Amino acid sequence: MELTEKQKNCQLHNKSFTGQPLEEVVTGEGTTLRLEEDAKNEWILKIDYPDDAGNLSGLTESVDIVACPFCGAPLNGEEE
Repeated sequence: MELTEKQKNCQLHNKSFTGQPLEEVVTGEGTTLRLEEDAKNEWILKIDYPDDAGNLSGLTESVDIVACPFCGAPLNGEEE
């Protein structure tokens, strides 16, 4: 699959294709988003909430994903 320009320039996952450490993205509310690959080569979106996030303060959520939530690029090479 040929990546679109948006997918090639995505700030969240673009380094994953080069084997370099992945970028973290901090939203305007201070929430940090990052992608991680687990031992089974499956991708997880980690969401870290800031200390001033009310009921979510200090929590980290994990969501299994198969595509980048920012640009839609598939994260598993088998999906090409």
